[in-house]
Amino acid sequence: MKKKCEFLKKIDGLSFNAGFRKFNIEVKENLLEGGTECWGSTDFDLGTIYLRANAGYETAKETLIHEITHVILAVSGFGGYDADEMGGEFTDGYIAPTNNEHLTLCVSRAFMCAFNLNKGLFEILLEQEE
Repeated sequence: MKKKCEFLKKIDGLSFNAGFRKFNIEVKENLLEGGTECWGSTDFDLGTIYLRANAGYETAKETLIHEITHVILAVSGFGGYDADEMGGEFTDGYIAPTNNEHLTLCVSRAFMCAFNLNKGLFEILLEQEE
């Protein structure tokens, strides 16, 4: 088993503040999503972002940004896969058609909110590998 990279050590146990709740960041061995091994996963019910322990620096960093983006899109009204959350119209997980300006406005404001609420976490994300 590959040893945990320094980036994963720094972020394990931190949290991402989404405004409506904090998402704990947890590094796990043998991370599975639907029975298949994956690099990351977000549990909205538990408020936890999971990352796989044996990820390398670049993969871990990209995966954390990917999972944070899931949260940011959900906060912006662009999340969800189930029929209840999507209003029954887009049960396959696709987002209703929108225009570029509207999507950019919603997501950019959500990123600004995320950056302002999580300065320390984003400082770690912006660091270069040692």
